[in-house]
Amino acid sequence: MAGFYSKLIEFLESMINESFMKKEHLEALLVSEDVDDLLKLLTSAGPSYHAKW
Repeated sequence: MAGFYSKLIEFLESMINESFMKKEHLEALLVSEDVDDLLKLLTSAGPSYHAKW
């Protein structure tokens, strides 16, 4: 299923380019095609706080 979510990520990046979404929100997503890498990301991830406006 490699690349299954590529179009979704591209769409989210276009939303950032058009100022519909903040870059920090995309960066909050954990994205990887490798399960082991994703598990490492999940175990090391913490909450991120950003100003509302």
